[in-house]
Formats: sequence, C-alpha cells, structure tokens
Amino acid sequence: MKDLYRNLGIDPNASREEVTAALELKPDMNECAPILLDEEKRTAYNQARGTVKTIGILRHRLNLDSEDSWFLKDSPDFAPRLQQLKKAQAIQEPAGSATMAGKNQAALQEPERPPEPSGGSNRALLIAVVVVVVMLAILAYVFL
Repeated sequence: MKDLYRNLGIDPNASREEVTAALELKPDMNECAPILLDEEKRTAYNQARGTVKTIGILRHRLNLDSEDSWFLKDSPDFAPRLQQLKKAQAIQEPAGSATMAGKNQAALQEPERPPEPSGGSNRALLIAVVVVVVMLAILAYVFL
C-alpha cells in the first residue's frame, strides 16, 4: 500500500481542490484520483492507511523492520526505518561524487528508535499487532 498523501505532497486533510491541484502537478500519480476524489473510497483508504501506519510503528517498536518481510515489500511508505534511511540518503553528496563524506556515512548508521512505551509489556504489544493485522486482513477482504 502506498501513502498517497505523502507521494502527492499534501496533507491527509487536504480539500478536494488541493488534491486536484496536486494531481495536476504530478500527472504520474493519476491512479490516486479515483481513490482521493471519491469521498466513500477516500474514507475507506484513510481507515486502511491509519491501520497500516499503526502496523508500521508497532513493527518498528518491536524491531521487526530490520529484515525482509511482506510489510517492508508491500508497504514501504509506512516503515519508519526505511523512511529514516531515505532521509539519510538524501543528505548524500551531489551527483557525480564517488563516495560519501564521513558525516553522511554516520547518517546511514542505525536510525534513531522511538522511545519504548513505559509500563507496557511486549506481550501487550504483540497482542496489539495481532489485532491490527486481523483488522487489516478484514479491510483487505472487504475492499479487495
């Protein structure tokens, strides 16, 4: 699943006019139009997007995003570690440079992890992940 809002460079609360303007600026993203310009489909997309975003955060907190998985392949827009690596790679030297400067290599090291939830157990997080995955499966079944 792609984060259509991030890829279009707009806020999730953008108006229909803002979505239309963003689509005109990025014609390669026209496949977003049927989803974001139809209120019913947009509402369903927003719910699924929220679920996938939550899964990405939980996977990151459980350190499950450091290896290949279906989630990283199918929903890279919602993987915090991948987003941090993309930001670090954007700091690279200008095109044509053969190597990266030392400061940029440091940026590609282990990304900063969000603070662990206080007072909760790993079991509670695991249960939350299972619940979210089941909800996502139900949404996928209903909308696909």
